[in-house]
Amino acid sequence: MSVYVVDSNFFIQAHRANYPLDVATSFWNKVKQLAEEGKIISIDKVKKEIYDHEDDLKQWCEDNLPEDFFKDTVMEIKRLREHDSFIAEDILRNFVEKYTCSRLFGSTGAKASRQRGSRAVSCLNWLTTHN
Repeated sequence: MSVYVVDSNFFIQAHRANYPLDVATSFWNKVKQLAEEGKIISIDKVKKEIYDHEDDLKQWCEDNLPEDFFKDTVMEIKRLREHDSFIAEDILRNFVEKYTCSRLFGSTGAKASRQRGSRAVSCLNWLTTHN
């Protein structure tokens, strides 16, 4: 089974722009389902970014995501290295590139906004089309 790591932009973009919690309940039900099935996970750094804000998204995450949804970054990397160091390095490199891009593209203009938006849309499209 493939497991997908979602970043903070996945949650924040969906909540604020594309899929408000009170409007797109089927989307958020699907997120919950995939999290409970272990098909999507995230890391502690994403949790911190989401939980730093006292808003509906934080409350939704607290109420709907499994206790073990947000993985400890260091422990997860160690676990992956024990399993297969080649795969772990590739996963880590891919994640760092995406996470860094997300950070770099914060609000640096139209091109960055398009790139950030297309990444979020791709992620949302995957989520809504996969069981």
